Amino acid sequence: MVAPSAQPHPYPADTLISLLRSLADSLVDSRTNHPPDTFDPQPYLAQSAPLFASLHGLNRAGLLAAKECRASSQDARLEMDAAHLRLQVRPTHSLLFLRTCALTLPSLPAEPPL
Repeated sequence: MVAPSAQPHPYPADTLISLLRSLADSLVDSRTNHPPDTFDPQPYLAQSAPLFASLHGLNRAGLLAAKECRASSQDARLEMDAAHLRLQVRPTHSLLFLRTCALTLPSLPAEPPL
């Protein structure tokens, strides 16, 4: 079973990580430079929500790609197992078995005794 393909993501992972780091740095700078009573986290929360949503989307896209890769490798593994089983029951093996048995077993009469 293969899951549907993910939509391409608007931000590359490096850009998203750098945006999150710069937001975290500005948050820490703002918090250390202002007195605790005047610090307002709302602008930082408003900026961080879409970035974390994008990060969540990147994570889901990565998980989906890994799932597709596992499914394709499982399909290839099943195909290889089926090919291996087909090789084990080829008619040449049966003929070789019959030829070996004919050499080792005593020959039987052509017609059964009456």
